[in-house]
Amino acid sequence: MTRWQRGEAEIERMLADGQLQVLIGAAADGGQWLAKARRTLRDSGRSRCP
Repeated sequence: MTRWQRGEAEIERMLADGQLQVLIGAAADGGQWLAKARRTLRDSGRSRCP
């Protein structure tokens, strides 16, 4: 995993507290979540959805 400085301590704390979870491989691909969000926006009558 690539490391960063800004916000790293906060993310590490959230991981340790169980507020976030580490995802790898196919589970880390957010494509399905984005598709669901697009459908939700479309179905809500919002016409501007990329």
